[in-house]
Amino acid sequence: MAFWISSDLWYLALQSMATLLFVSLGVYLPMRAGVLVLGAEGIMLFGCFGAIAGELLTSGGAAAGLFGAVFASLLACALFAAVAVSGRVNPIVTGIALNFIAAGGTAVLAAVLFSGSGGALIAPGLESLPKLSVPVVEQIPWVGKVLSGQTIVLYLALFAVPLVSLWLHRTRGGLTMRVVGQSPSVALDAGRSPSRTQWLALLAGGVFIGLGASQLALASAAQFSPGMTSGRGFIALALVLIAATRPWLLLPLAIIFAYLDTLGFNLQNIGLSTELSGVVPYLAILVLLSVPSITRKFRRAESNGSDVAPAKIAVGRRIQ
Repeated sequence: MAFWISSDLWYLALQSMATLLFVSLGVYLPMRAGVLVLGAEGIMLFGCFGAIAGELLTSGGAAAGLFGAVFASLLACALFAAVAVSGRVNPIVTGIALNFIAAGGTAVLAAVLFSGSGGALIAPGLESLPKLSVPVVEQIPWVGKVLSGQTIVLYLALFAVPLVSLWLHRTRGGLTMRVVGQSPSVALDAGRSPSRTQWLALLAGGVFIGLGASQLALASAAQFSPGMTSGRGFIALALVLIAATRPWLLLPLAIIFAYLDTLGFNLQNIGLSTELSGVVPYLAILVLLSVPSITRKFRRAESNGSDVAPAKIAVGRRIQ
């Protein structure tokens, strides 16, 4: 039983959660503005490459890597916005194309610019993100081992969720974004530009995805390899679809998936096959995706039943 609640396991789970949470936020904002970012996987991969390239090109350490990840993801989101929003190309097609461009483009750039073997970038001088100790929290048993000693990106992710939620539902800018996502014509009649709002949402999303990419590339061993995102962009999209209009739900969803994902890679510690690591997290996503639909069906059945019963009673009284 201790394995399931091990502080080391949960430490790694939260480390993985920060990546997924920031990428989910980066997909969520454009979605609320009416743009589905199917290219999050590619944008994230560009960010991972930018993190390592930033360190190698500037010798600026982890700070340069962090800014490099954000800058690369921001450029990728700007490209997506130029094609899908300004160019009015189908965003689904644009996202798929961006994923393929990122998969091949980052490998080519790594090989050409840095002579990376097989597109991978690993160098002894690369710095990981520094770990921060939280003075009071680190003294608490178990909690201190899990929460203290994480990267700055993780702590930013924990604060980002309530801030985004408050901004969306308590500010004029958030209202504009929600109106653009639901009815662009209404926003246009109110003097708001839907395309401008979608551009801003995508650029903000690029910053969030870049922060998530920096966590993935620099949290432990600083390195880049083609395909290192391992479908996290698509998982983030699934979490966004589950959260729907409740951005606060992204935090527990990201924790659940990250825990199951980390657990899968450690199943051999309890004698189970490690192949289950490729099944358990995604099976959980399917279950979570199906829950809202099942709930709606039960509610609809209950409401239909409550409507039919009074009608039968009324008919019976008339007959009598």
